[in-house]
Amino acid sequence: MKRFAVTVGLALAGVVAIGLIGGDPRGTRSMERSEHIVLAGLLLCTCTTIITWRTTRASAWWLAPLGVVAVMGALSGWIAGVEFAGDTETAVRLASAPGKVAFLVAMTTAGLALPSFAVAALASRVGRRRPDRTPA
Repeated sequence: MKRFAVTVGLALAGVVAIGLIGGDPRGTRSMERSEHIVLAGLLLCTCTTIITWRTTRASAWWLAPLGVVAVMGALSGWIAGVEFAGDTETAVRLASAPGKVAFLVAMTTAGLALPSFAVAALASRVGRRRPDRTPA
């Protein structure tokens, strides 16, 4: 449970930091700022992947699949949060809709942390060697 808390805590802290510093990439006035927000999200996915991989002690072969799952999960969580919030055309602002912002942060964090941790936990179980039960 502690390992899962580390993954969720890192994902939550990163999503909140990106949101407070960069904001919603749909609300930027320049493409360059939007790109910086997206790159920060990819960096967060990379950090979450590495921390999750290290805490679950999965094989090194699982590092790339975990990264793909983290990126796809974060994107899916963010898109689901935007769709469920109901406003797909404009950026969500903290001052005007704190509930929507909290929901978007929760969905993105869940999408980033849950699938990658689940895959890492399964990978660590699959990677363990089982004793050979063949008769000698």
